[in-house]
Amino acid sequence: MKTIAVLTMAFLPATFLSSLFSMPSLGWDQPDKYVIYWACVVPITVATFALWAGVTQRQQILELARRVPGNRHTGKVEG
Repeated sequence: MKTIAVLTMAFLPATFLSSLFSMPSLGWDQPDKYVIYWACVVPITVATFALWAGVTQRQQILELARRVPGNRHTGKVEG
């Protein structure tokens, strides 16, 4: 299941943007607009994977943050 989710995250942003850029009302039919497509796809795909990693690895990230010397974050909530 995890493999299918990772593959979906890899291809879904590019698929969505390709369908968005293929709309005739936006006028993306010039060849020089192809660079804009990749300039949008790559950051959105990286952000998707970063968000996924942050959500799924949250406990490990917090544990590493607690181990950093000089870090004042203890994980305890006061109040």
